Amino acid sequence: MLTTSLATAQTAPKLKVGLMLPASGTYAALGTAIENGFKLYVAEQGGKLAGREIEFAQVDDESDPAKAIDNVGSDSPVFCDRHRGSERQRDGE
Repeated sequence: MLTTSLATAQTAPKLKVGLMLPASGTYAALGTAIENGFKLYVAEQGGKLAGREIEFAQVDDESDPAKAIDNVGSDSPVFCDRHRGSERQRDGE
């Protein structure tokens, strides 16, 4: 049973986490603080969440909600479903 758990953990794909935060503009320092806080938490958990390694993607919302949706396009690592307002990876994971 332990062997099965280890095999499953080793083959699990990375967990993709997309962060849409201000990296420029008025609230850039806040965006940096949020990103650093999240990465610190992940580091404290051994670099994994739910037993899976993390792959980060960041998108700058430019501290402007009107521009944020434009920064998440087909070339972005994170894509935003405009109809539901939820974020998800382009490949549907």
